[in-house]
Amino acid sequence: MNWRTRFAERFGRAFADREQRTLGREAEHPVVHLDGRAADISVLWPELSPGMEVKREAGQIVLLQGPHYAFSAEVGKGTIEIITEPQPDLHALKSCYEGAMAQLLEATAKHDLEVLGYGIQPLTPASLELMTAKKRYGVLLEVLGNPWLWFTLTASDQVHVSVGRDEVMALTNL
Repeated sequence: MNWRTRFAERFGRAFADREQRTLGREAEHPVVHLDGRAADISVLWPELSPGMEVKREAGQIVLLQGPHYAFSAEVGKGTIEIITEPQPDLHALKSCYEGAMAQLLEATAKHDLEVLGYGIQPLTPASLELMTAKKRYGVLLEVLGNPWLWFTLTASDQVHVSVGRDEVMALTNL
C-alpha cells in the first residue's frame, strides 16, 4: 500500500459517523482596562480556572479546558478566546457560549476590565510586548515580520460545522 492510499484511509477514518451535524465556535474577545488600553488576560486565570484543566506553554497558562468550553490565550496578551465543544444545534451552541461569556464577564468585572465587541480594538498600539509567548506565534513573527504584530490586537469569530465523509469534497469545492 503506497503512502497516498494510507493517507487517504487515515483521512477518511477521521470523520465520525453521525446522522446529525454538530456546531462549534471559537470567539476571540479583546479585554481592556477602563481607559481602553489592552489588558493582560493572565490576571483572569485564577477566576476562570476552577474546575478547568490547565495547559501551559513557556511557563505561561495558554489554555483552560473545561467540560463544555475552554478559554485560550490568543496572539495578543489582551485577547481571550472562548472555544465551545461541538453542540447538536444553534440553541445549544448559544447556551454553551453564553455560559462561558458569563464566567468571563464575572472575572473581568473583578479586575475592572471590559470585554470589547467585534470591530473594536484596544487603544494600545500593536507591539512585540503584547504578543503571547506561544512557540507558533514566534515562528509566524520570524516568517511574516512586523506586520504579524497587528494580530496582537485583532479578534475573530469562527463557527465550525461538521461534515460527513461522503460530502466533504462537494462542500470543499463549494
